[in-house]
Amino acid sequence: MTANATPAHTDGSVSPTSLAPTPLTAAAVLGLQGHRAFPTVSLLLTTTPGEGLDSQGRAAMDALARKARRRLLGVDDAATRDLVRVLDAVVAGIVGPLDRGLGLFVSTGHVARFDLPVEVSDRCVIDPTFATRDLVRALHRTPRHVVLLLAADEARLLDAPGGRMSPVTHGFPRTDPGHRRGEPARERSSVRWTSRWAPTCDCIPPRWSSRPRSPPWPRSAGSRATPPG
Repeated sequence: MTANATPAHTDGSVSPTSLAPTPLTAAAVLGLQGHRAFPTVSLLLTTTPGEGLDSQGRAAMDALARKARRRLLGVDDAATRDLVRVLDAVVAGIVGPLDRGLGLFVSTGHVARFDLPVEVSDRCVIDPTFATRDLVRALHRTPRHVVLLLAADEARLLDAPGGRMSPVTHGFPRTDPGHRRGEPARERSSVRWTSRWAPTCDCIPPRWSSRPRSPPWPRSAGSRATPPG
């Protein structure tokens, strides 16, 4: 099941939190690609960034939902009728800010919404697997950002998968056990650490003398060291 996706109940109801957007991450897309069932419904729509669907976007999404409903009701069984009720609830419950594209993915026991930073081709897809091509394209066009926060006694790392900043807890925060609260950072410290974010490294601030032996700018062989500028 996709990370942060919410299962649909067997009676066709959907909890209000089921429409919260799933962060666009590689793990979430892989989870969606690994889900197989028939029928699975994928609704993809280009949207106008804003606080919610405008009238034009709502009409376009309703048209996609009607198309999916007609195709699903061609299979007359209880499971498909429940799926239609879930789909109707998901489409009617689209709320919150939108980006440039919207993807709704619904199957028996599985509901997910993705807000996409790219425009998509408006379409309804009913297959044994979800239509994830636009998600992969959006993922490749969305750079991943990390922020390293340094204090006198602590280093913290923030990660922003899918544009949502959150603290990294694997190997962080890093603290200086010898630092006393309220005092400035120690001039020289050696911190050795290993994590999945970087190879093992030693972090030792340089201690420059008044006349360093090697100038910090490049020079050609046989020439005098002349600072730039």
